[in-house]
Amino acid sequence: MNHEESYFDGGLFQLIGYSILGTLITTATLGICLPWAYCMIYNGRSSTLS
Repeated sequence: MNHEESYFDGGLFQLIGYSILGTLITTATLGICLPWAYCMIYNGRSSTLS
C-alpha cells in the first residue's frame, strides 16, 4: 500500500482571517449564515492541505 505524505501549506494568518470573517458574518446575520461560515472555514482548511 502506497502512503502519501500530507502537509499544510497555508498560513496561520489565513486560518485566523477565515475564522474572524466567519464570526463577523455569523454575528451580523444573527446566526442565519452559520452553516455557510462553517463551510467557508473548513474549505479554507482543506484547500491548504496536500
